[in-house]
Amino acid sequence: MSNTVMMKQGDSFAINWTWAPGDTGQANLIGATITCAIKVCRETIPVPVVIAPDGLTFTSIYAGSTREWGVGTWPFDFYFTFPSGKTHSETFRAQVEESIS
Repeated sequence: MSNTVMMKQGDSFAINWTWAPGDTGQANLIGATITCAIKVCRETIPVPVVIAPDGLTFTSIYAGSTREWGVGTWPFDFYFTFPSGKTHSETFRAQVEESIS
């Protein structure tokens, strides 16, 4: 996964991901639970996650408006819980730029 997602205020926010941890290659996420949130300014905003039926990719979709998100770089956190009970977290960045129209 890339470390930074770039967007403008007011953009839609939906990202398809493939998680390939380290040298083990692409991970199968069937049975896993993924939660996701972005921290914009002082607010933590949950972002729903849908795992593909094949378990090889997932999509994070924020259905609300990003128009009010502050300009800056904000942490975008994923928390994985696998059927075995093992957990993992990843933090990425959403770089929000001003929308000029």
